[in-house]
Amino acid sequence: MMQPWPDPHSAADGILDDETYDWLADLDVMRASRGRPAVASEATVIRAHELATAAGFEVSVTGSAGLAGVLAVRDELRPDECIAVIMSGASRS
Repeated sequence: MMQPWPDPHSAADGILDDETYDWLADLDVMRASRGRPAVASEATVIRAHELATAAGFEVSVTGSAGLAGVLAVRDELRPDECIAVIMSGASRS
């Protein structure tokens, strides 16, 4: 049974989820696409946001979280593997 973290905190607060109603559908899509989860540390989340904003993206920390996932698994990627990262969520600061 999937359960939410009791007291989650992150600079990427837009992806903190206190509900787990959609996890089964997410898991089904991940399995069907032969995907896997990527777990990024908070430091990697912050670094990804720094890289995104330095590259000119006016993106929130949550909006650059996909890049954090790529950074977290970059050593596992094949040299010929193509990756797309969506930068979303405009920074409001």
